[in-house]
Amino acid sequence: MNIKKTFRIIVSTIIILMILAIIKYYDLIKSSFYTQLYEMGFKIENIYINQLSIFTVEEIVDKLTFAHGDHILAVDLQENKHILEESFWVKKANLSIEFPDKINIVIHEIIPEFIWRNQGQYFALDHLGEIIKKVDLTELNRFSNLIILEGDNARSFVQNLLSFIKIDDKIYQYISYVEWIGDRRWNIRLTNDLLIKLPQVNPLSAWNNFLSLHKRIDFFHNKVESIDLRVKDKLFIEFDLNNPINKNLLSTVN
Repeated sequence: MNIKKTFRIIVSTIIILMILAIIKYYDLIKSSFYTQLYEMGFKIENIYINQLSIFTVEEIVDKLTFAHGDHILAVDLQENKHILEESFWVKKANLSIEFPDKINIVIHEIIPEFIWRNQGQYFALDHLGEIIKKVDLTELNRFSNLIILEGDNARSFVQNLLSFIKIDDKIYQYISYVEWIGDRRWNIRLTNDLLIKLPQVNPLSAWNNFLSLHKRIDFFHNKVESIDLRVKDKLFIEFDLNNPINKNLLSTVN
């Protein structure tokens, strides 16, 4: 018999026997391999989740099918992506493994612009004033950082409202409540209870006047109750002069 042919037969036989052995002892080999990797540090030690606006980190972690200490190779990324995206307020979820011990989770949330309160019900609105979803009282606390909007026809004027209240990002963060009054003008309340009454005509100009005045007075450190800007070229401020904080307020305004 040809030596080369004999050699090929022997090699082929060895390969076949190895394949049969692997098939027979596959589970054992796999288990041993997994165990060795786990002992080498291929286990979940860190789960990174990006900053969230609506959900808490704990809520996201509770939805996952894996946890700290699990074998990192046992994580089904597609399954967990599907689970996370089943939540209404999750627009998209991306999961990736960073070997040997880290899972990265990036969640893109659907974040409303306002919570519209109408006839005892709450609705999440987008930047166009369109209703995203009715918000139940049980999930209302998710949106405690959003501005509450009131007024029967307020949704129709959301774009107009956003065109000026976002001029100053810092002040915008302190707006807690906006009301559409008489289907013609806005009242804006800040988190320190300061009420700002804007005119029907050119609220942008009035808002800019308020911002300029704020730079001089700093309404967050003075006990001012309301600022009325409804009359053109006039300003009405309501505050308690007996409060020592307001002692020099009149001279500042003048």
